[in-house]
Amino acid sequence: MGKKDIHIILVRFFSQEAEREEISILENWLKEDENKKEFDQLEKLWFASESKESLSIDQKYSKAKYLNFIRSNRSKTAITRKLTMNILKIAAIFTGVILGAYLLYDYSNGLIPQVVEFSEMEAPKYDDAIIKTETGKIVKLGTDEQKELKATDGTLVKKHLGEDVTYHPESQQKKGAVMHELGVPRGKRVDLVLADGTKVWLNSESVLKYPTYFDGDERIVLLEGEAFFDVAKNRNMPFIVKTSDLNVRVLGTEFNLSSYKSEKNIELTLEEGSVGLYKKGQLFNPEKAVRVKPNQKASFNKTLNRNVKLIACNPEIYSSWRFGKLQFRHENFGVLIRKLERWFDVRIINDNKEIDDIAFSGDFDNEDIHQVMETIKRNAGIKYELSGDEIRILP
Repeated sequence: MGKKDIHIILVRFFSQEAEREEISILENWLKEDENKKEFDQLEKLWFASESKESLSIDQKYSKAKYLNFIRSNRSKTAITRKLTMNILKIAAIFTGVILGAYLLYDYSNGLIPQVVEFSEMEAPKYDDAIIKTETGKIVKLGTDEQKELKATDGTLVKKHLGEDVTYHPESQQKKGAVMHELGVPRGKRVDLVLADGTKVWLNSESVLKYPTYFDGDERIVLLEGEAFFDVAKNRNMPFIVKTSDLNVRVLGTEFNLSSYKSEKNIELTLEEGSVGLYKKGQLFNPEKAVRVKPNQKASFNKTLNRNVKLIACNPEIYSSWRFGKLQFRHENFGVLIRKLERWFDVRIINDNKEIDDIAFSGDFDNEDIHQVMETIKRNAGIKYELSGDEIRILP
């Protein structure tokens, strides 16, 4: 393969557009020490001088950045005119690309840097929760099983009896962290302890993406769905949760965050501490970030994309799901249906659209779906049919 072809693949990879076959070609190319050095130079050009901030880079700035890189590395590396021209061509191709900012490496094993920024994730369709490892391997987490697996960076992952998963990094990490995904299907919930001691409860139909251990200036995780976080305190390393439209930044606190793709609102309730909220694509600014205080609920409408709305609340109601309780306050029937579908792993078809916007409140503890529907029937006067895992609300 010619230099021109591999540089095209490099551009597609850094742009996060590379296909599986191209990534395989790139991994084979990286097996050569000379190619690793060239890749390292290219990677440094685009990422190393940035302090984990997203920048919109135009062609003029890209070229200037490269020239500065040459000047600062003249005494360390001999860079040929041919390589210079190749990289300048890549700089031209990169016009307008948004470059991410949290990089994790392991060149010794041929692993490629991974950029941690939000992308859509799908909850598993399996009966059990799963861990997707850095190699793409799917590990099912059976409720009655104990398992151990070791990541390529040496981190030990333990699956205990029940739905508990813990990460145990080596005392002296010599390799860069790698990314894992924990996915929870409908009808399940999982407890997770990250490498820094942060505790995460993942609700039904949710996915969390996270590094096997934290080794940078920030602790970044990605969430699709709902989770409760008890963040280990570390004033020198902020903890950031990225969702589809909103980011949450804390130092150490307890909060519940709901960001389902199917819901129009992202909601956060705070039990302890303080959090700062800022929109996706923005840099964190402590003066402009929305500050949430304990016993407040923050709500952000993804469709309207307006300011975050704050109201007083009892946060324990919104996080009671982690104790096996289903509580809701003034939820319209459309939202309630989706919560019941996720909680009980059922399908609910509503043929009575007149009740879609009626607000419901309720508390359930260990009731099955039939008991819940009977309670709604008595209080709202609805009629329904239950057949297997499908419920139909009658007009």
